Amino acid sequence: MKILGVLLFLFCPMAFAQMNLSFGMRGSTSLRCQQTSRSSWVPQANSLTAVYHFNGSVGTVVNGATIPSEVPGTNATATISSSTLSYASHPAAPSSLAFLQNYLTATGNASDVIGSGASSLDDLPAATWNFWVNMTIPSTGAIRLFYKSNNNSSAGYFFIIDSSGSFTFRKVHSVTNSTVQTCPLATSFNNAWRMITVTWDGTSSATSTKIFMNGFELITTGTGSVYLASPGTCLNASTYGGYTNQLAGTGGWTSDAGYPFYLTGTPVNTSSNPTSTAFVGSMDEFAIWNRALSAAEISVLYKNQKCN
Repeated sequence: MKILGVLLFLFCPMAFAQMNLSFGMRGSTSLRCQQTSRSSWVPQANSLTAVYHFNGSVGTVVNGATIPSEVPGTNATATISSSTLSYASHPAAPSSLAFLQNYLTATGNASDVIGSGASSLDDLPAATWNFWVNMTIPSTGAIRLFYKSNNNSSAGYFFIIDSSGSFTFRKVHSVTNSTVQTCPLATSFNNAWRMITVTWDGTSSATSTKIFMNGFELITTGTGSVYLASPGTCLNASTYGGYTNQLAGTGGWTSDAGYPFYLTGTPVNTSSNPTSTAFVGSMDEFAIWNRALSAAEISVLYKNQKCN
């Protein structure tokens, strides 16, 4: 009995050490590799409106292919003319996490489009858009990251990154758009997977929108400033709460029903305003909520999705 007790005493610490090592290999017990889903641990799970995992078979995305959404009724469709969209594989993704195996890549063809006309994406009362992206800052012009609007006339919204390295979100109004623009990003953004989050509280105020990277708001005065080219300083940042521009919307907006939600491409009916090119890079785990997540909820989301 004494020998058995000693063996148990020796074994148990070893077992616990192995358990802690397993957690440690994933970052820590609070950094879990988890998929965006309507499971109980997801912040505001009942408010999820669409979730695109981009888990198609490795290879070219074909014309007419369905891009599944985890939320019923919000599937997207690929409209392809030149076969520049494809699925690629995460080489280090754990085999037990099937949702993380593949991701979407795009090379910027205007006619290769992923879009959804789901009615549940129309006229969101407030919203959060969250996704992972691996790309480079454009050398000229701007690249659109998501878009739903009547060509920037009076309805919808869009999100772009320009050659300065700044993200800009605009909620389209009939007179003046509500606009938020970040200070330029550090070049460390290039060619690295980053989680990007945009929240909009449903109003026209200048502070209605916030932009986050890897769970931190991209303002010069906060922890997220580490992702900026010049932490602590930026043109007009002291005026706009750490952003380089904030503008209230005027004139109200019209319904965006009937205008598809786009992730890639620049369809002809959307391409002239704003001037921007189609997405170039890789994207994964795109999710939309019909409310604005809090900073604390976004931090939890990042911890639940981060994989070392």
